[in-house]
Amino acid sequence: MSTIQCLKRIALCAVLSASVALIVGCQASASVTPQSTASAPLAKAVLITTGNGVSYVLYPTADNNGVQMLSTNGSADTCAQCQADAIKAFHGESIAEVCPKCGAKRTVLSAVPPAVPGH
Repeated sequence: MSTIQCLKRIALCAVLSASVALIVGCQASASVTPQSTASAPLAKAVLITTGNGVSYVLYPTADNNGVQMLSTNGSADTCAQCQADAIKAFHGESIAEVCPKCGAKRTVLSAVPPAVPGH
């Protein structure tokens, strides 16, 4: 299995974990706005892979108009264009595979329903 495939699988696991946290109302980040109503489950995220080996998973805020992120190095150093394009992807728009500003590779991830044993 290639390194990129491993990173994509790790990122997908991270996105799914974040989805579960959002569904049950966990608000571990100060950047998450409190919700008065239940939000829809996470449906899209964007995997950003930079040329220096750092990867980010961008996922939507509760109102689907902002970006939260997970990072392999603990930083939030993604470019503004990647963040703006991630918001477009959250709304179903297609985005370029390579960022025209920073050159990072971007992959839109979609939520996959959990497998139900016996079905």
